Amino acid sequence: MFGGNLGKSICLGALLSVCPPVSAQGTQPADIPVHLQVDAGTPLRLYILNRTWFRIGETVQAKFAEPVWAFDRIVIPAGTTVQGQVAELQPVPAMVRTMAVVNGDFTPLKHAQLRFDSLVLPNGQPLQFDARPSVGLNTIYVP
Repeated sequence: MFGGNLGKSICLGALLSVCPPVSAQGTQPADIPVHLQVDAGTPLRLYILNRTWFRIGETVQAKFAEPVWAFDRIVIPAGTTVQGQVAELQPVPAMVRTMAVVNGDFTPLKHAQLRFDSLVLPNGQPLQFDARPSVGLNTIYVP
């Protein structure tokens, strides 16, 4: 439900086998490492796993709703778990709050902005990153 944008680049190393034509001696060069990087500003589609209190600093756990690509490779697969916290709470406009009270809804209304800072890849490798807070979408489905 909440999405974020990467504040820093995530740099993941990967080895890709590059097989150029065989030379006259019949040897091939060693594998060339290619660093795959997710650019800053790439939107991340996440969904929250559990209910969360609207308190600054409250822990939030989410999963990627779709994979994150760099060039032609998936660098963060869908379903990867992400950890973060509530970074900021913004009150709703007074008219929206008034209409909620008139309709019998006395729940404090707020818009939460979340900051995600760590994830665990499917192979168990933890990875630190920084995603800017962002107000999420109402749904994870795009019409």
